[in-house]
Amino acid sequence: ADKPNATKHDIEHAHWANAASKIVFSKTLQKTNWEGTRIVRDNIAQEMATLKNQPGKNLLMLGSPTLAHSFMELDLIDEFRLNINPIIIGKGKPLFKDVGKKINLKLFAEKKFENGVLALQYERIQ
Repeated sequence: ADKPNATKHDIEHAHWANAASKIVFSKTLQKTNWEGTRIVRDNIAQEMATLKNQPGKNLLMLGSPTLAHSFMELDLIDEFRLNINPIIIGKGKPLFKDVGKKINLKLFAEKKFENGVLALQYERIQ
């Protein structure tokens, strides 16, 4: 449904998200009604290898520190895009807690937004 208070950015993002192919990694979710979405329950490494070998654009993971931990342990992340927001909430799941191995990164892009958010892009160094 349309949201009367949605900003232009919100509307553009919603159109992008609705049109994108989406994969949900979940052991509990049985179905989804979001068009263009499929659920993967097992074999994360095999699924990601298959996806990475297909033609097309980059894969993007949003949110989910728990899934990010799994991806880091399996060496599935080639690039980290981190947004640092000018607020400390004092709770939540840490992104890099218990990763279990060193991952070398190189900063290759940064952008500061007017609202104080700092966007950092790092590539993984092999």
